[in-house]
Amino acid sequence: MWLLRGAPKNKEVAERILKQRGDKLTPEERAYLLETIRMGLEAERYIKEIEKQKKASKEA
Repeated sequence: MWLLRGAPKNKEVAERILKQRGDKLTPEERAYLLETIRMGLEAERYIKEIEKQKKASKEA
């Protein structure tokens, strides 16, 4: 779970780099940053789902 917690922050950093360096990136760097952003979004959704499940189990 702790690895998932870092993914949203990595996403933010990747978005910032992509915005700042945009045209100067190689195709490989751009692909890596886009994949990092995608993984960060996926981790955010997963974390929200886990937290929702924890909340539901505490209420039950």
